[in-house]
Amino acid sequence: MSDTADADDNPAKRQLDLEDVDMPNTFDLQEKCIQPESQHQRRGTHMYCPLKPPYDVPRHPDWRDYNPSNLRPRVHREEEQTASYFVNTVDSTDGSAAENLPDESFHRDSRLSKVQLSQITHATGIQKRSSLWDLPSLIWPWSFPIDSMHLFYLNVVPNMRDHWQGNFFSWERQPGAFKTAQQATFKPSGEPYCIAPEEWKRIDQDIKSMIHPAVFGDRIRGVQEFRKANQWKTWAQVVSPIVLKNRLPEPFYSAWTQLVHGMTLATDYSVSAKDITDIQESMIQFVNHYHEVYYRYQNKRLPACRAVFHALLHVAESLIAMQGYVAE
Repeated sequence: MSDTADADDNPAKRQLDLEDVDMPNTFDLQEKCIQPESQHQRRGTHMYCPLKPPYDVPRHPDWRDYNPSNLRPRVHREEEQTASYFVNTVDSTDGSAAENLPDESFHRDSRLSKVQLSQITHATGIQKRSSLWDLPSLIWPWSFPIDSMHLFYLNVVPNMRDHWQGNFFSWERQPGAFKTAQQATFKPSGEPYCIAPEEWKRIDQDIKSMIHPAVFGDRIRGVQEFRKANQWKTWAQVVSPIVLKNRLPEPFYSAWTQLVHGMTLATDYSVSAKDITDIQESMIQFVNHYHEVYYRYQNKRLPACRAVFHALLHVAESLIAMQGYVAE
């Protein structure tokens, strides 16, 4: 799977005029789906994409609630049309701002100003036409499927560990915390899903005492010592369901194992039609759970809605587009 992993790597797609609301600018940034007039939030260099806007701030009339089971996908024709805006343009700064971009009034031979091109870039995230458009075998964006290594094992899984260690949100972090389990200096955040430092030390002891057959992948040591994607994969799919049982309370544990089930199916050597259905159901259930208990539709918790969690909703679509093949 190869399209996006970190929230910072995803281009902003659309910026709305929200100056009358005491909230960050909003963007439509997802590369696999279109969410016009969405409430995606940008703070500094990070962008967040909740399915629903926060409940504790005035609601802008353009904000919408999105159904994770029915997101409008991007299509090749629309992507090609947008890329064509950056062909045969003029170097001018006096063009008027374009509205409702993109639309049918712009064609390949349009002479657009820098101002208009800037408007298109803000609306779509596309800055120029790639030479890859000359390859007729490519279907945009589905020829660039989600990368399971970066999405699952270098983003979603570490982010979930940070939640459980009370180390995800900026206000939770302690200076120098979590260099190793033995040096953990954090204080429990008070969240029901947060596991105490003493339990993390016991988890490390349990991991080190395990007999680890080579067929399970690289042997892992302490939870704080993971560096490689393969270590995170072994932790997520082999070790975590065991060591988190009776340590991560319900419903958090069941939701996590549901996600693990979906990730395991999605990265198997073969994926059946039934597997695709199970993967989609697993991802939707987890994302809904994540919004309810980690984001809670609170403005200050918007950083929980990183783009990688939204990308989980497009894993099954990517598998279908690649006919079941998953790159790792």
